[in-house]
Amino acid sequence: MPFEYIDGRIYLKANLELNNNHKITAKLLFDLGSPDGITLNSDYYKSLKSKNFLPSKVIDYTILFGGALGGNSDGGEFRATSINFGIDKINNPIISFSKDTLGAFSRKDYDGLIGNEILDRYNYAIDYRNHKLYLNKNAKYKNPFKSTLTGFYAMKNKDCAVVMSIYYQSAAFKNGVLLGDSII
Repeated sequence: MPFEYIDGRIYLKANLELNNNHKITAKLLFDLGSPDGITLNSDYYKSLKSKNFLPSKVIDYTILFGGALGGNSDGGEFRATSINFGIDKINNPIISFSKDTLGAFSRKDYDGLIGNEILDRYNYAIDYRNHKLYLNKNAKYKNPFKSTLTGFYAMKNKDCAVVMSIYYQSAAFKNGVLLGDSII
């Protein structure tokens, strides 16, 4: 799979089928530090939304301290029809998006990140000289893409867990669970 190598960073093209009618090509930063499959930058997400390219079901959330030094991070996720990554077609992936106006996810020189939820499905070799990424499917390739069923994520902290992310459409949020709440 060819890639661009700019300022020490790898950028890949991936074809995304967002719903049965809309196919796009996105320029994605190869990011081994991202746990998500694909995270779309805020302006790119807004442009897709304004063109009605997104699926009808989109989940919105805030991540507490998720923006590193920038503080909380707003975004969400949706399930796409497929991703064509190299010669492979990955069905029903979850794609995350940012609504942040500052920081890495507000960048306009690329469309988003490709992270470990997809990259972990492959053994790969990077040929920097020829700008090629070689991919071999591994045992994780057929793993389903999962989202939280609780409507929030919590992180264990000594004797309790702290709510670090909340989905605003979730029953948990509607019943009073908030960012920063402690669960004993």
